[in-house]
Amino acid sequence: MSKEIPLEPMTENIQLINQLFEAAKSEDWELVDTKIVPDLKKIPNANGLVDTLLDKVNDKDANIRDAVATGLIALNITDDNLLSKVIDQMIFMATNDESMFPAGRAAVFLDSLRTREDFKVKIDETLTKFAGRVDELGWRDELVENIPDLESVL
Repeated sequence: MSKEIPLEPMTENIQLINQLFEAAKSEDWELVDTKIVPDLKKIPNANGLVDTLLDKVNDKDANIRDAVATGLIALNITDDNLLSKVIDQMIFMATNDESMFPAGRAAVFLDSLRTREDFKVKIDETLTKFAGRVDELGWRDELVENIPDLESVL
């Protein structure tokens, strides 16, 4: 009988990101919200996972882009240089993504950092632009219904 070799924490965390992408592809948002996101939040230092998520920030599948922003919201990013890189990507997504849900989740990510003085001006400007875009495209009701955290942004 062979012994199961325990996975290294980073390998387990990468598998969790892969589960996030698979759940997004199959639109299993309940699994994302009830299992995967809570597990991502438990990772004390998630800096090593950021690039795995950002590799998919321009994926052609809107559900994958939505999963990227959702995953980033859950992660504890402790490196300020890395966080700055993520913020720039989420600013681009919030203001340019053609699909409402990835753009909306990117806005939620940015809103969660609104109190950080070093990013406040850039984030406030982006969220104002995002809110105008939402109104212009008629996304408000559907976004607030599906992403309640956006109500304070809009």
